[in-house]
Amino acid sequence: MTHHVLPRDNDRTGWGHGGIGSGSHPYVYLILHDRKNWDGLFDPNTKPDIYNNEGDADKDKKPDDDIKVVVGDKDNKSFDFENYYLTLKTHLLGQNIIYGPNLTNDVFLCIDLLSMTQQGLTILADQQTETTPTNISDNQKFVCPVGSLVFTFKLQKVASTLVDDLQKLLALALLDSLNTEQTMEKFITIRIKFSKDNVSQDLYANKERFGGILVQSKKFDDSYDVCLGVGLNLNTSDDVDCLKKIVGSPISRETTMATFFNKFESMYFTFIHQGFSSLQHRLDCFTINDD
Repeated sequence: MTHHVLPRDNDRTGWGHGGIGSGSHPYVYLILHDRKNWDGLFDPNTKPDIYNNEGDADKDKKPDDDIKVVVGDKDNKSFDFENYYLTLKTHLLGQNIIYGPNLTNDVFLCIDLLSMTQQGLTILADQQTETTPTNISDNQKFVCPVGSLVFTFKLQKVASTLVDDLQKLLALALLDSLNTEQTMEKFITIRIKFSKDNVSQDLYANKERFGGILVQSKKFDDSYDVCLGVGLNLNTSDDVDCLKKIVGSPISRETTMATFFNKFESMYFTFIHQGFSSLQHRLDCFTINDD
């Protein structure tokens, strides 16, 4: 049986080596909610190297830069998948996750995986070690250190008439997930600022920037495969602006991500039938005008 290694382009995408797996090989972990057969998640002609455990992966001698997917939990992971799945109520989105503790850029990795993966697969990292450019003109960058929530997921066969508004839908679902009792009781409102000059769109808690969103698409025939990325500095160190410091208490990464997927999936069904016009007024309430 022929294996296909995950694309690795050092100018775009890479994985950190420290603490990810035994030996010098970087591992990522495929987490399945109901322990279903993972085979259907990937295109059978282009699927990556997938192993039942790290031992099997170690026996397959590959170059150090090759990335191996191990089915099952990673020991000592910092993301509590049990609590995450207790909150998750979706039918598809967020159910199956590729988890990598340290990655350079999950959005670009997800784009590279477009031809391999099926709808709904999520890539999750504990930190993003390579900055993401946010501004086309002055090369501003956004960093997601340890304590961040960094994830990207994929939608398939999005109609060309809807693809441009997916960024708005992503923003609305995320804003609904972040504007909770925990923030409102501190008189903090989470808002987004859209800018045509930015690759990503920035999120603010009052006047402090703490995150952003990024949407990338690839056309197939008359529709698009779309990667939607989120980077939030939730509980990071004191030298980085984060929501914990602004609110004054820790923010659950697991609850935030599960709540987001619950809201996004529900909104998405409305979106594909009615477009975004019926939801626009809700987003307007949380949008900062780009003066």
